[in-house]
This record gives sequence, structure tokens and C-alpha cells, in this order.
Amino acid sequence: MDARNNLQEFVISRTFDAPRELVWKMFTDVKHMKEWWGPKGVTIAKSEMDLRPGGIFHYAMRTADGQTMWGKMAYREITPPPASSS
Repeated sequence: MDARNNLQEFVISRTFDAPRELVWKMFTDVKHMKEWWGPKGVTIAKSEMDLRPGGIFHYAMRTADGQTMWGKMAYREITPPPASSS
């Protein structure tokens, strides 16, 4: 059986108390993602971002005891927020 036939959508949803433009920047700039991504107590040892449909965010999280866990997210769709009217 081909495992791809059993894929289910995985959605993460969260509300942030911050301006939309700032949240967008935190999720789309690899330098910012490296500073906050992952659970408390881990550091991001390596991160690469190819921000385009079909691109990926590939990262390594290092725990306090020195273990490394790798993760990868694939971008299917990228839609910037509408420009704010000031």
C-alpha cells in the first residue's frame, strides 16, 4: 500500500496578540523563525527556508541534553496578508 494515499491534512491554528504584518514576518523570515520556533528549552541548530509553493522549511532542534531532532514543513500555498491602510 502506498502511504501517500493515506495522507491527512494537518492544520495548526493559533491567534497572536500582534500586528498581522509582524506575525507574517516572524513566519516568513528564516532569521526570525530560528529565534522562536520550537518548544521551550530547545535551540534551532540549523534552519533553511525556501518560501515558495513547493518549497520547505527544514530545521534541526537541539535539546538541552544535546539531542538533535530534525523537522521539515512543506509550503503548499503562500498568501501574504493584505496591505494595511494607514
